[in-house]
Amino acid sequence: MPGSVSLPFSSVLSPPSSTTPSYQTLLPPAELEEVIVKALGKEVWSDVKSGKKDIIASCGSGMTAAILVLAMEVAGRETKVPIYDEVSLSN
Repeated sequence: MPGSVSLPFSSVLSPPSSTTPSYQTLLPPAELEEVIVKALGKEVWSDVKSGKKDIIASCGSGMTAAILVLAMEVAGRETKVPIYDEVSLSN
C-alpha cells in the first residue's frame, strides 16, 4: 500500500514469560512510544498521536492490527484508529 509502514505487532510486546504456557504483555507506554517513533519518525508520530494526521492499522484478519491500535492508544493516541482486514475483490 502506498505510504504504508510495516510495524510487526510483536515489536510492541514484552518478551515471552518463563511460565508454561508463556505469555506476553504490551510494553510500557514510554517503550511503546519509542517503538512507534522508530517506525514512523518523531514528527509523524507527533501528528498521528495528536490526531492531526490519520493512520490506519491493517492486517490479514484484523487481529494483529488490533494489537497495534491498542499499543497506539496506550502510547497516547487521542482518537480512534480504524482497523482494516484483508480485502479480496473479484470481477
